[in-house]
Amino acid sequence: MTPTLSFDALPSILADINQKINFILSKEPVDTSQQESPINIQRAAEILGLAKQTIYQKTEIPRYKKGGKLFFFESELLAWVRSSRAKNSFEIQTVVDSAIASHKK
Repeated sequence: MTPTLSFDALPSILADINQKINFILSKEPVDTSQQESPINIQRAAEILGLAKQTIYQKTEIPRYKKGGKLFFFESELLAWVRSSRAKNSFEIQTVVDSAIASHKK
């Protein structure tokens, strides 16, 4: 839920943004000491369980293009899959309950 933008709400909004930035910055950096080799679209399709044509169409899948060819990194593909986690029924119920409670106020 996005707070209403007003001058009075700015301190709260800025505090929320600051908290989110600090959270992002507190994450451990990715270890780049082991250079990961890029993989081709066939291997990406195997990892994701998708057809190659689907990968071409889904532009949100992390990819690199060089010389007309697409390249991927397995770690980025797996991170993309993890970031798309669907909520379970308990999490959905919690969101619904919270929305109902805030609506009743």
